[in-house]
Amino acid sequence: MCTDKSNKKQASQSNKVDNNTMKLCSACKKEIMENAIKCHHCQAYQDFRQYVGNVDLFSIIAILGTIATIWFGVAGLNDVSTKVSTLKTDISNKKETIKTLEFDIIKLKTAVSVMTGMLNESDNQQELNEIEKIRVKTQKIKQLIKQIKGDQK
Repeated sequence: MCTDKSNKKQASQSNKVDNNTMKLCSACKKEIMENAIKCHHCQAYQDFRQYVGNVDLFSIIAILGTIATIWFGVAGLNDVSTKVSTLKTDISNKKETIKTLEFDIIKLKTAVSVMTGMLNESDNQQELNEIEKIRVKTQKIKQLIKQIKGDQK
């Protein structure tokens, strides 16, 4: 039994030796424990914090603010992109409407030209003769009215 206890003591001492291995501090290059998180000479961190340095609260807020600005800026660009796409569609629809209206104007101009030409043609001479007869009759009636009024005086 005595040998078992001595073996255990030796094993625990060898574990302590393994845990007490030394390394150099990354900042001041003095010897520190292998598993040390912070150098007891210069207070420099030996883990990931050595790369971050002393970041103060203001820097963290500034970084988070920048990230938020970029994030919401990109989201805002998506809204702008959607609005631009909608406007392009509206413009395209309005261009089609304008083309349709221009075509309708051309059709109306053609119809007016045809109707004007029809009035000048001899086929409508009968209608013109009828209008002239009505005008002559109107003149005669006006003359008769004048005569009647003159006779009454």
